[in-house]
Amino acid sequence: MDDNKFHISLIIPIYNEEKHLMDLLKSIDLQKIEKGKIEILLINGMSNDNSEEIILDFIKNSKSSHVHYKYLLNKHQKTPYAFNIGILKSKSKIIGFGGAHSIYPKNYFLNALNIFNNLDVDVVGGGLKRYIPDNDNFLSIAISAFYDSPMGGGVASYHRKKQSGFVDTVFGGFYKKTLFDEVGLFNERLHRAQDYEMNQRIRTAGYNIYFNPILNSDYIIKTNYKLFFNRAYNTGKHLPNIWKINLKNLKLRHIVPFFFTIYIFFVINNDFQLNSNQYLLMPLLLYCFLNLISSFWLAFFKGYGMPAVITPILFFIYHIIYGLGTLSGVLILLLNFIIKRIKKIFNNLYNS
Repeated sequence: MDDNKFHISLIIPIYNEEKHLMDLLKSIDLQKIEKGKIEILLINGMSNDNSEEIILDFIKNSKSSHVHYKYLLNKHQKTPYAFNIGILKSKSKIIGFGGAHSIYPKNYFLNALNIFNNLDVDVVGGGLKRYIPDNDNFLSIAISAFYDSPMGGGVASYHRKKQSGFVDTVFGGFYKKTLFDEVGLFNERLHRAQDYEMNQRIRTAGYNIYFNPILNSDYIIKTNYKLFFNRAYNTGKHLPNIWKINLKNLKLRHIVPFFFTIYIFFVINNDFQLNSNQYLLMPLLLYCFLNLISSFWLAFFKGYGMPAVITPILFFIYHIIYGLGTLSGVLILLLNFIIKRIKKIFNNLYNS
């Protein structure tokens, strides 16, 4: 095979990431593989900061003989459009998906290729090694700690899995390009969870997804509190969209905040008394206990110190907002269904 041929590609959507681009690009520029080149597709969603200037200047001055950069625009701005643009423009048989906040470890691409060469796998990926706050103030460190806990970052196996093995999803991940010929491109109607929905389609089609911690990467967390809570609401809000596409996308971990939120409003409505059945307070007490244990673990075993003390408050607020987001997403789907049914009835009456 021609050594100059691309062996592996990475697609990275970008929007207003001027603060983090250099960390990302430097970690990529140091990558090497044994033969061929690494193709990096940087897809800008019409940023209005200095992202474009930083990218073009970096590409111009890159001295890497192993990495080839392509700069593309995504006029639709949303992530699934960027992924699909990259898939259609890439020239490799192996395609990965990354993020502008990632910092990739040494031999990231080489290790991914070795896994494909040595195992019968269709998708390979890792998880998150470190959560790095974008500021060093008290709240920023606390939010970073939040994501480092199963109570905050989620219980999906790739978050804290230490051993290699088959999973239902990975962070980012590298895919055989032929998979997209069979299962299709990313769903451009989904503004969140489009990667999870894609992985479910792949598994339903009979293909496998393999996790290896050697592919874990560091991730820079945006710790602005408004963005933090917006993320909670929007993540919850968009989940019903992937359930509508395929009920197999619905996992217990996705709906726990929804039912927890309903439960909390039920408790508040009864003034925390529930005299008829005190056992109904047990879930809340268990939740508070788990929050405190998680806070203690983050402070003393994960090294976050005093900022971890406020994580129970962050857990509670995040889960309630997440649950409200899911509730709003369900109501929106229900309302759209009712509107469509009414329109259909009127159209039938009009045409009869």
